[in-house]
Amino acid sequence: MSTPVIVEDDGLFIEELNGFPGQYSSFVFDTIGNWGIIKLLQKATSRHALFKSVFAFNNGRNSLTFGGETKGTIARKMTKGGWGYDPIFIPHNSDLTLGILETQGAKEFFSHRAKALKKFGDWFSRNTT
Repeated sequence: MSTPVIVEDDGLFIEELNGFPGQYSSFVFDTIGNWGIIKLLQKATSRHALFKSVFAFNNGRNSLTFGGETKGTIARKMTKGGWGYDPIFIPHNSDLTLGILETQGAKEFFSHRAKALKKFGDWFSRNTT
């Protein structure tokens, strides 16, 4: 029997930048950070963005993926709280960045990662003993 494996990856996809940074989100964050993204969007006509997360699971019998996404916009100024792009991402149905929502204990209601993990958890609870 195989040892079960679960991995996750996510990215920030900005409409005005043709989906950039996308799969390069971690590298871009380490290279130019949040201020660099804000600067790239300085004259942008659209600030629409999308966070995507995918969990992949394999236990030797099943090889499945579970995705989650959160639509929103990129803030004009960086806030405190959270990590990564949280201080500049404002999810739809909120006026606050994920960074601020994190400090208020409300980030999980908007989190792309939480949505994907819930899908996995629901499947896992129905399909394991």
